Amino acid sequence: MAILHGSEALIPTRPMNSDPDGAWTQSSLAGALSSRARFSIAKPVELSGVGLHSGKPCRVRFAPAKAGHGLVFILRNAQSPLPSGETDGSEIAIDEAGVDAHIRHLTPSNLCTALDAGDGRVVRLVEHALAALAGLGVDDAEIRVDGPELPILDGSAAPFCDAILRAGLVKTGERRRYLRVLRPIEVRAPALTPDGPERVAQLLPREECGLDLDLEIDFADAAIGRQSVHFTLEREAFVNEISFARTFGFAHEVEALREAGLARGGSLDNAVVVADGEVLNPEGLRHADEFVRHKLLDAIGDLALAGGPIWGSYRASQPGHALNGALLRALLSDSDNWAWELAPETTE
Repeated sequence: MAILHGSEALIPTRPMNSDPDGAWTQSSLAGALSSRARFSIAKPVELSGVGLHSGKPCRVRFAPAKAGHGLVFILRNAQSPLPSGETDGSEIAIDEAGVDAHIRHLTPSNLCTALDAGDGRVVRLVEHALAALAGLGVDDAEIRVDGPELPILDGSAAPFCDAILRAGLVKTGERRRYLRVLRPIEVRAPALTPDGPERVAQLLPREECGLDLDLEIDFADAAIGRQSVHFTLEREAFVNEISFARTFGFAHEVEALREAGLARGGSLDNAVVVADGEVLNPEGLRHADEFVRHKLLDAIGDLALAGGPIWGSYRASQPGHALNGALLRALLSDSDNWAWELAPETTE
């Protein structure tokens, strides 16, 4: 189960009700938590919006895939519209490039996670969609992107979860395969500010199948301060306790970011903005520790680049996308650190 520090009750941002096409109800979602089967999406679903950094229109379309396909981004140029209608999304045109969600395709990018297709095309801001897919236990899907990045939507993973659950989840008939951590791995990075804490991230072996995460942050601004969270990755818990947490930033950094070509699509509609100990969003926070929950959401999305679900424990202080990427690279750099294992049959 999920364990979260603090006693404040969480009010989910939306109820998990079934739709006319039979999407998952909250009870059926909970019943699937112990499943060790592979899952894909039942039918295509599309979302559109603005890019956080580019400020340009973006669309993303999630489509079903066969077992073993993995999570693959299909990058499209601006002249090629996304397929419409009831198709399986499998059409591949000459102006498309595929890149699987794997750490070997990670490319440096400020303030987000980006994948390089190897032909000059890069897709940015993949972490929230990957967090939704990992949180829902989706192993196989095509993610078709029209634009330089995925849409920021409301700054969280909740809209992605909502859309995928409306489309429905289907078992593919195969047991899930996990990347099991066999030896402790640790990476460190200097503090972001002269008087700030050192940044540290670890992956440790874990007896029980699945991923648990311990994460803490410490910011000088009183609106954030020091926050920590412990969480075990499960479908229902992710949807109701983590998916809603929005990205955040500081008002005094906005001008510099935009001069650097970043955050051009950012607004109070898709990010929590902090200034001098106050949250500027009129509606306030969705939870008192929304900041650390979003950092945990980002970590789940970044760790999805392992090539499959991780069986282990993640521990981090002051994490970020670059640190998470370095941690995965360190894990996979030595085959003695990890092994592929099928999910235990006894938990199915």
